[in-house]
Amino acid sequence: MKPCLKMVVFLSIIMVVSPGIAKETTFSKQELNEDLEMLWETVMEHPKVYEFTSESTFRTLLQSIKSQLKDGMTADDFLRIAHPLPVSLGCNHSILWPTIADLNEPKGLTLPLTMTFQEEGAFVLATYPAEQIPLGSKVESINGIPMEEIEKLLFSYFPADGLKNLAIKRARTGTMLALIYPKLVEDTEDFLISYSAPESGQSSSVSLKAFDKKTIWDAEKEAQSRNPFTVEYRAEAKTAIVRIKSFYFGGELDPFTNFLGVVFNKIKIEEIENLVLDLRDNSGGDPILAARLFAYIAPRPVVYFEVCDGYETLKSPVELKENNFSGNIYTIINGAGFSTAGHIVSLIKYHKIGTTIGSELGCTYTCNDSAVNVVLEHTGNLARIARATYAVAVKDMKADQGVQPDHQVDFSVDDLINGVDSEMEFTFDLIRQAK
Repeated sequence: MKPCLKMVVFLSIIMVVSPGIAKETTFSKQELNEDLEMLWETVMEHPKVYEFTSESTFRTLLQSIKSQLKDGMTADDFLRIAHPLPVSLGCNHSILWPTIADLNEPKGLTLPLTMTFQEEGAFVLATYPAEQIPLGSKVESINGIPMEEIEKLLFSYFPADGLKNLAIKRARTGTMLALIYPKLVEDTEDFLISYSAPESGQSSSVSLKAFDKKTIWDAEKEAQSRNPFTVEYRAEAKTAIVRIKSFYFGGELDPFTNFLGVVFNKIKIEEIENLVLDLRDNSGGDPILAARLFAYIAPRPVVYFEVCDGYETLKSPVELKENNFSGNIYTIINGAGFSTAGHIVSLIKYHKIGTTIGSELGCTYTCNDSAVNVVLEHTGNLARIARATYAVAVKDMKADQGVQPDHQVDFSVDDLINGVDSEMEFTFDLIRQAK
């Protein structure tokens, strides 16, 4: 399986040659139709085209998109109209991106906010410039557009395995808001933001100027790539906390492999009883590395992949490591989990390896990847479409639903404001109760 990257990481390393289309460039209806045909042919090469959307529905959608194309449209116009085509595959790894230039070096202005999108709504994490809106405020509308309408539009852009998983849509919208907001909602220099304050609930409004897109985009990428794997030991609780944000490290296997060796050797020597695997925001990656982690926690040798393209060794039982851990295991997950994260968490759930805590995972036991990148001839938009299926060896798990935790921990505005890690605190409550 080709490495599955969280999209903010993937986008920073794309090296496809782009035509360098300027934002103001417009296209004829014929050119747009040619790009649509190119996109259609690419989508049709997906390994499971009609798994979640029927052929007749796909063809009706194609005709609908064609009917909206007209002379004088831009690449962003095409993106807004045509993106439902790959989304209808119900595949996290298949999407129509903006142009390569936009992805690698975004220019222009954007919404001066970062937000977390939860079931309860959209909540402010930061403003540019800082502290223009209180942390944790719930955004009610932007320039008079109700936030419910904005969310619906933004969520529709991102794919989800099985079409239904809103957890991954919320997570990716929050991560990529700076890039997609002006393309999908409104490209303007002025924003009137209406919000309700977190403690009083009082409604207020503030006028903000659009902010440099690249500054916000770069800050988000840096945050996601920082400290991809770490360990913390809490001697008083006889617990090790292993945090893993990704299973992809630029193609390098040794640093993570060595990290695991050191950690589990110390766990054995110091007779640590509890292991917390923090897989929140895990962007997926190389299944070889996920399988190496699994070899330390599996109760017995079991098969990793049932279906895969390559990785034949993972279709045989995973050989357990010498320092295989047999203590108490607690795995924390959330909606930003992607791709390979779904594989290993599904195996953890299926084989009843400890307890899972948090919220619905953004992926499940199966995904499609080995994606190809196709730059559309005229607009320069990038179609990234999966080419192979990868499914772990489990039974009776849903392909259209993210992995569910054993213990759901709900989002709290108060915890956000106060910097409380409610999921970790809940996990240590379980550890204390188990004594």
